[in-house]
Amino acid sequence: MRDLQAKNSGVGLDYFVVMPNHVHIIFILQNCNLHLGEIVRRFKAKVSHSLGVNVWQANYYEHVIRNDKALEKIREYVVNNPQELLLKFDQFYM
Repeated sequence: MRDLQAKNSGVGLDYFVVMPNHVHIIFILQNCNLHLGEIVRRFKAKVSHSLGVNVWQANYYEHVIRNDKALEKIREYVVNNPQELLLKFDQFYM
C-alpha cells in the first residue's frame, strides 16, 4: 500500500478490513489528480502482481464519503463487519 501512496501523491489509506470474500477500503483523497476508478485499478493491479494471481472481480462498489458524520458511520460498519459475519455464521450453525 505504501507503493500506491508514494507513486500517487494525494492518496492515503484511512482504514481497511479483509473479509473471506471481499475487502473494505476507505481511501483518503487530498489534492489527488487521479480519479477513484484509476486508484482502484492501480490498487487491484498491484495486489494481483504481488500475489501472482488475479483475485478481483471485474466490478466493485464505490461510495464517495462527503462529510464526517458519514465517515464515522462507514468506519463503524467496516470495523464491525467481520464480527457481523461471525454472528451470522454462529446463529446459523449453532
